Amino acid sequence: MRELSQELQNPHILKAFFMKVFFDAGEVDFLVILPSDINQVKAHINQKEFHVFDADECVSIFCENDCLHSKKRAWNQMDDQKVIFRNSNIQLGEIELRTDPSMG
Repeated sequence: MRELSQELQNPHILKAFFMKVFFDAGEVDFLVILPSDINQVKAHINQKEFHVFDADECVSIFCENDCLHSKKRAWNQMDDQKVIFRNSNIQLGEIELRTDPSMG
Protein backbone atom coordinates (compact mmCIF):
# COMPACT_ATOMS: atom_id res chain seq x y z
CA MET A 1 0.00 0.00 0.00
CA ARG A 2 2.97 2.27 0.55
CA GLU A 3 3.88 1.96 -3.14
CA LEU A 4 0.30 2.74 -4.19
CA SER A 5 0.26 5.79 -1.94
CA GLN A 6 3.53 6.97 -3.48
CA GLU A 7 2.22 6.42 -7.03
CA LEU A 8 -0.91 8.41 -6.22
CA GLN A 9 1.26 11.38 -5.25
CA ASN A 10 1.74 11.96 -8.99
CA PRO A 11 -1.11 14.32 -9.99
CA HIS A 12 -1.55 12.69 -13.42
CA ILE A 13 -1.83 9.20 -11.95
CA LEU A 14 -4.19 10.41 -9.20
CA LYS A 15 -6.45 12.08 -11.77
CA ALA A 16 -6.50 8.95 -13.95
CA PHE A 17 -7.22 6.82 -10.86
CA PHE A 18 -10.26 8.90 -9.84
CA MET A 19 -11.51 9.05 -13.44
CA LYS A 20 -11.38 5.25 -13.64
CA VAL A 21 -12.85 4.58 -10.19
CA PHE A 22 -15.76 7.03 -10.31
CA PHE A 23 -16.39 7.61 -14.01
CA ASP A 24 -15.11 4.47 -15.79
CA ALA A 25 -12.29 6.41 -17.47
CA GLY A 26 -14.61 8.91 -19.12
CA GLU A 27 -17.54 6.62 -19.94
CA VAL A 28 -19.66 8.45 -17.35
CA ASP A 29 -20.01 12.24 -17.51
CA PHE A 30 -21.76 13.07 -14.24
CA LEU A 31 -21.93 12.15 -10.58
CA VAL A 32 -25.56 12.16 -9.44
CA ILE A 33 -26.50 12.11 -5.76
CA LEU A 34 -29.96 11.72 -4.29
CA PRO A 35 -29.94 13.43 -0.88
CA SER A 36 -31.47 11.49 1.98
CA ASP A 37 -34.02 14.19 2.69
CA ILE A 38 -36.87 12.74 4.73
CA ASN A 39 -39.41 14.72 2.70
CA GLN A 40 -38.32 12.99 -0.51
CA VAL A 41 -38.44 9.40 0.71
CA LYS A 42 -41.94 8.62 -0.57
CA ALA A 43 -41.89 11.04 -3.50
CA HIS A 44 -42.14 9.72 -7.04
CA ILE A 45 -38.81 9.63 -8.92
CA ASN A 46 -39.91 12.59 -11.09
CA GLN A 47 -40.46 14.72 -7.99
CA LYS A 48 -37.12 14.04 -6.31
CA GLU A 49 -34.32 16.60 -6.40
CA PHE A 50 -30.95 15.21 -7.45
CA HIS A 51 -27.56 16.90 -7.17
CA VAL A 52 -25.68 16.59 -10.47
CA PHE A 53 -21.92 17.22 -10.69
CA ASP A 54 -19.66 17.29 -13.73
CA ALA A 55 -17.13 14.43 -13.80
CA ASP A 56 -14.10 16.65 -14.53
CA GLU A 57 -15.07 19.04 -11.75
CA CYS A 58 -15.45 16.17 -9.26
CA VAL A 59 -12.07 14.71 -10.15
CA SER A 60 -10.40 18.12 -9.85
CA ILE A 61 -11.84 18.55 -6.37
CA PHE A 62 -10.84 15.05 -5.26
CA CYS A 63 -7.31 15.64 -6.56
CA GLU A 64 -6.95 18.70 -4.29
CA ASN A 65 -7.08 16.46 -1.20
CA ASP A 66 -4.32 14.67 0.67
CA CYS A 67 -3.42 11.11 -0.24
CA LEU A 68 -1.41 9.32 2.45
CA HIS A 69 -0.88 5.90 3.96
CA SER A 70 -2.13 4.84 7.36
CA LYS A 71 -0.19 4.44 10.57
CA LYS A 72 -1.00 1.79 13.13
CA ARG A 73 -2.89 2.90 16.23
CA ALA A 74 -2.83 -0.32 18.25
CA TRP A 75 -0.36 -3.13 18.86
CA ASN A 76 -2.28 -5.55 16.60
CA GLN A 77 -2.37 -3.25 13.55
CA MET A 78 0.17 -2.63 10.80
CA ASP A 79 1.46 0.54 9.21
CA ASP A 80 0.58 1.19 5.58
CA GLN A 81 -2.48 -1.08 5.51
CA LYS A 82 -4.60 1.68 3.96
CA VAL A 83 -4.31 4.52 1.49
CA ILE A 84 -6.37 7.39 2.89
CA PHE A 85 -7.90 10.33 1.03
CA ARG A 86 -8.34 13.22 3.45
CA ASN A 87 -9.40 16.87 3.34
CA SER A 88 -8.12 18.69 6.44
CA ASN A 89 -9.05 16.20 9.17
CA ILE A 90 -12.05 14.72 7.36
CA GLN A 91 -11.52 11.30 5.82
CA LEU A 92 -13.17 11.16 2.39
CA GLY A 93 -12.28 7.61 1.46
CA GLU A 94 -9.80 4.81 1.78
CA ILE A 95 -8.38 1.79 0.01
CA GLU A 96 -7.63 -1.04 2.42
CA LEU A 97 -5.50 -4.12 1.93
CA ARG A 98 -6.99 -7.22 3.51
CA THR A 99 -5.64 -10.72 3.44
CA ASP A 100 -7.72 -13.84 3.63
CA PRO A 101 -5.78 -16.87 4.90
CA SER A 102 -8.14 -19.24 3.07
CA MET A 103 -7.08 -17.78 -0.30
CA GLY A 104 -3.35 -18.33 0.25
